[in-house]
Amino acid sequence: MENNTQNSFPMNLIKGEITLWKTYWLFGVLGNIIGSFLIVVFTAMGNTLMFIMVSIVIVYSIITLIGIWNSASNYTGSKIWAILAKVMVVFGFLSTLAQFNE
Repeated sequence: MENNTQNSFPMNLIKGEITLWKTYWLFGVLGNIIGSFLIVVFTAMGNTLMFIMVSIVIVYSIITLIGIWNSASNYTGSKIWAILAKVMVVFGFLSTLAQFNE
């Protein structure tokens, strides 16, 4: 499934209406690499900016994890990719929870 023009981009992402590969690799992997880099940069600028950036990255991660899960549920290709994506969502969710303990 590809973007539905009636919904906003974040809603398309959350509903899993963006293809699995784009959701997983672009928003999941690449997006979180960029988010991690920004956290490192903002950490050097002070605690308040770091807290704001960590909060934004956590919200982004949760939205992306929901999107990957839903996109995997909508995936019509080989089921192994959908299963692996959902396994990685579980690990990603646990990783996001771990950020609250820091």
